[in-house]
Amino acid sequence: MVTLLAFALGTAHAQVAADWSTYGTVLLTASNVPFGSTIGSPSVIYDSVNDRYVMVFETFIGSTGNCPAGEWGLGTAFSNDGLSWSVNGTALVDPDPASGSPTYYSCVAAHPGAIYLPPGSGGAAGGTIYVYFKAEQADDACTVLGGTPSWGCEQYTGIGSVRIRLRANGSIRDTVVAPAPLLAKDTNFGYPKPIRYQNTLAISYTEYPNVQIATSSSPTGPFLDQGTALDVLDYTVSWMENEFFNAAIACRDTGSFPLELFAGGRDTDFAAVLDGGIGKAVASPVNITNWTLATEPQFSWVGDDAYRHWDVLRVDASDYLLYYDEKDLGGNNQIRLVTTLPTFSWSNTSVYDKACP
Repeated sequence: MVTLLAFALGTAHAQVAADWSTYGTVLLTASNVPFGSTIGSPSVIYDSVNDRYVMVFETFIGSTGNCPAGEWGLGTAFSNDGLSWSVNGTALVDPDPASGSPTYYSCVAAHPGAIYLPPGSGGAAGGTIYVYFKAEQADDACTVLGGTPSWGCEQYTGIGSVRIRLRANGSIRDTVVAPAPLLAKDTNFGYPKPIRYQNTLAISYTEYPNVQIATSSSPTGPFLDQGTALDVLDYTVSWMENEFFNAAIACRDTGSFPLELFAGGRDTDFAAVLDGGIGKAVASPVNITNWTLATEPQFSWVGDDAYRHWDVLRVDASDYLLYYDEKDLGGNNQIRLVTTLPTFSWSNTSVYDKACP
């Protein structure tokens, strides 16, 4: 594979390999979000009942004194074709660091990963969307509570979840955030992305600097941490120097164990991202923590502006839609799309809803 690099630091949009094409129009910008000042980390599902796409994204809501990373929430957007999007005017998850009853996500609900369960899979009349997210709490949470909650007193609390049940007409019946993290974490982690295979729901996520896998028999957990899927110490590749990030799990087109990861790699030795890339790893049929990473990336870039967070949908047997965010020339995040399809046209019914066949 021939990879074309953007050789300037701070390039807003990297050139991609020949078998990936970039959609020329920006899908969404921060100006589309009425309740936040940024947009990023898109996760996209296809709602087969209502023949539409649903995007969940993160947004910066504001700086708050007791929130080390500021206040971050989640929003949703909808599309009939995966290209033209409209943002819901109300936040999906809006943390409240000033609450007298702090939650495990009182400061941060970010890095969303969404999955859709159609009605036949136990969902509501219009199906159910589960969104998994990185959660952080306020640094005075335990002081306010006057005790230690089950998720502890650290800034990082774990992978949280919000359930969205849909009516048959596509309207939201109810939205409920899980009362505690589905997987507790007290160290730097993020980017949870779900997939269903056989009778298992798996979540890939990053626990710096490696990629981890957790599994459950139910979308509501409990999740069991299976261990490390990609360890930086096992690889020496030019596009991944010292950190894996944002490993988006997807279904393979072939294989008895049909899972793969689109994992990001970066060089951060000098406290800035010097270069990076997205590579594809394939799971072993007998061990979900045994993955083989291709040495050549899907595409590479230079600097910290391109391909910051992404999610992957598979189309038919071997094509992909990769939704991602990047910084524009003004340093503001925007949502874009690259695809392996030769044109930006596909049948909605050929898009997998993150359930492996």
